[in-house]
Amino acid sequence: MSTPFESYRGVMWARTPEGKATEVIITRQSDCRIGRVWLTLYGSWRGTVVLAQCEVDELVAMLVAAKAATRRSE
Repeated sequence: MSTPFESYRGVMWARTPEGKATEVIITRQSDCRIGRVWLTLYGSWRGTVVLAQCEVDELVAMLVAAKAATRRSE
């Protein structure tokens, strides 16, 4: 999936909880009314969310917090 307004594309291979290979696609759209950054899971339109800049910042902060979180037993 691509649009004529795409100015950035990054693809990361990951795994589902069941261990199947999947891809995460991050694109920057230069001319969209709803949002500028699109995050696509499973390589499908139905798995795409459109994020405004403040939502991108919030997602980044949540990922950093999740990475830093540890269980008490670790």
